[in-house]
Amino acid sequence: MKKLTPYKLDVPRKERWEETPLNRVEVVDAAEEPLTGFIGDWEASDIEERFARSLIKQGIAFSFREHFFGPTRTTPGAVEIDFLTMPVGEVRPIQIDGEFAHKTQRQKDDDRIKDALFDEFGRKYGFAPVKRIPGELLQTQDDSDALV
Repeated sequence: MKKLTPYKLDVPRKERWEETPLNRVEVVDAAEEPLTGFIGDWEASDIEERFARSLIKQGIAFSFREHFFGPTRTTPGAVEIDFLTMPVGEVRPIQIDGEFAHKTQRQKDDDRIKDALFDEFGRKYGFAPVKRIPGELLQTQDDSDALV
């Protein structure tokens, strides 16, 4: 009886890539730390996150995305303040104007109305007037640090 041998196809083998362990940790310079897209549990834009990091570096206390004039931030008539900063002795509301959300004339008019409503409310409690910061001033972390 003849012994059976399997047929072997003569195909060149592909080069194997060098495998790296999955549990490696990449060391990142703090100045080049990647953005996470969050401030605490809230989703944040890149410019909002850079601004928050600058406030933290300066030791300035802040609250992110506080809403007023309604039970939720999506309630009609509610005003959401991006940052309520609390440097020594005062509360400063700060709005960060991104590239898309605050460019049309209608959006700018809505922003002015909301700022006026909040300024009137805040005056009773000693808040500073709302300050708007254009997003183009916060394109890098160094720009944001210098601004803060």
